[in-house]
Amino acid sequence: TGTVVNVAAILVGTLIGELVGGRLSQQLQVRLLHGLGLVGLVLGLRLFRDEDTARVDWSRPETQLVYNAIATC
Repeated sequence: TGTVVNVAAILVGTLIGELVGGRLSQQLQVRLLHGLGLVGLVLGLRLFRDEDTARVDWSRPETQLVYNAIATC
């Protein structure tokens, strides 16, 4: 079931991106891309450091750094 959920999420995200992406400014598209990349990086580092949990604690310094980087772009 995890694979089915993953495939469905990718398909829904692709559909939303195709429908909405052209209406967003180039600057906002770049900001979203960088933000998602930073979130992926933080999640990857957290999983590498602590394999027991993949949950993001937004009060931690590294996740606050990502949030601030996204907010100030």
